[in-house]
Amino acid sequence: MIGKFVEVYIDDVILKMDQSLRVKLQGKMTKEQYDEMMYANIDELGENQATALEKLMIHKQRVAKAYNKHVKIKRFEVGDLIWKTILPTSLDNEKFSKWSPKWEKPNLIANVLRGNAYRLMEIDGQELQRSINGKYLKKFYPSMWEIREEIGGT
Repeated sequence: MIGKFVEVYIDDVILKMDQSLRVKLQGKMTKEQYDEMMYANIDELGENQATALEKLMIHKQRVAKAYNKHVKIKRFEVGDLIWKTILPTSLDNEKFSKWSPKWEKPNLIANVLRGNAYRLMEIDGQELQRSINGKYLKKFYPSMWEIREEIGGT
C-alpha cells in the first residue's frame, strides 16, 4: 500500500521553481546594462554607509545623554577629607565576611587631576602612589562622637 507520502519515496518528482522578478529582469539585460547597474549600486553604497554612520553617531549621543542623566558628579578640592572605597578586587576580611568595611579610613585630597581623578594622601602626610577616580570617593563627615571630642566634651 502506498501512503500519502509517496512523493518522498519516488525519485522522479519534479518541483516547480518560482523565479523571482529580479532574476527575470536580470536575465533580459545586456552585459553593459548589468555592469552599469552594479556600478550605480556601488556608488549608492558609499552614501548608505555615510547615512548609517550619521545614525550611529546620533544614537551614541542619545545613549550618552540618557546615561549621564543619572550620573552624579562629585567634586572635591585639595585638602578635603574623603572616604576611599575598598575595591572589590581586594579580599574581604574572612573574620567579618560580608560585614567587612566598604570604605577605608579617611584620606586627604592631595592633588586634583583631569577627568575626575584625584591623588590622595593619608592623614599623616604620606602620599598614595596611585590616583583614583572620583566615583570611588565620598566626602567624609565626622560622626557626632568625633565632633564632641573636638569641642572638648566628655
